Amino acid sequence: MKYRKISTHFEESHLTGPTNSSSSFSQSNKSSNLIVQENRQKAAKMLISVVIIFSICYLPVHVFNLFRYKIILYSF
Repeated sequence: MKYRKISTHFEESHLTGPTNSSSSFSQSNKSSNLIVQENRQKAAKMLISVVIIFSICYLPVHVFNLFRYKIILYSF
């Protein structure tokens, strides 16, 4: 079922190649540049979200290790 949905999505969003006229070529070039920019923004958002999630998950371990180090340091 999911494969059918994915394939229909790709068929509907399939981009056609540029035609011989220069105006349609520049429009398709602009749209491809816009697509590239949007993809880069999505990748940047994904990277930022992964870093934030990692830091939230690792924070308790880091705090625990800091407390353990502080206790060991001041116990001598």
